[in-house]
Amino acid sequence: MLFNSFEFAVFFIIVVLLYFALPFRYRWLHLLISSYIFYMSWRWEYIFLIVGQTVVNFYCGHNIARSEGVFRRKVWLTLSLVWSLGLLFFYKYCDFARRSLEEAGAVLGMTPALP
Repeated sequence: MLFNSFEFAVFFIIVVLLYFALPFRYRWLHLLISSYIFYMSWRWEYIFLIVGQTVVNFYCGHNIARSEGVFRRKVWLTLSLVWSLGLLFFYKYCDFARRSLEEAGAVLGMTPALP
């Protein structure tokens, strides 16, 4: 489902209408489930990735709130950022980095076969 598709427009209208129809305390759950549905519309296997992302960041946020010292809060924040940006790099830029290294090796006369 692309952002500029009719399917997304219908999905968005339904999500917004349900959001305002639900009691305040259930809205966060509605948005979470709607986000998961939207994310899974590309491939259902991605649910494992986004649930893992949610669990790690929720746990880190919970520990940030419970921590009393600034240092411990920064450690949990750093862990959350490294996890999130690491996943982003791996799934978005890893193939680009691999191809760039292979092309650089080809220019230097090497033929690396990186997985």
